[in-house]
Amino acid sequence: MKRDRVIALAIALLGSGLFYAVVIVHWHENPRRALSILFLPVLFLFPLGLIWFGDELGEYTGPVSRGYITQKSPGCLVKLMGWIFLVAITGVFLSLTMAGSLGAVGRRP
Repeated sequence: MKRDRVIALAIALLGSGLFYAVVIVHWHENPRRALSILFLPVLFLFPLGLIWFGDELGEYTGPVSRGYITQKSPGCLVKLMGWIFLVAITGVFLSLTMAGSLGAVGRRP
């Protein structure tokens, strides 16, 4: 397995693990978080797909939902966008966790 795939998967698992830890600690405050537990791994699928299959996705030309792709994209740029999305998703979540915002969701005064 390529090193970039392993690192990307490790970052996604770290973000998911931290998320699950926060949810478990604050579970009693808002039991509706069960839906968020199911949703978070879906957020990581898009950037992981771009990182893991960037070369293949960059080679695609053809119809898409809003038009037609006429030129190939460099695979390294597709992978770079995947890394940007992965770091942004993880960074936003970590910053919210550090600020305590996720623990405050659903609290009543």
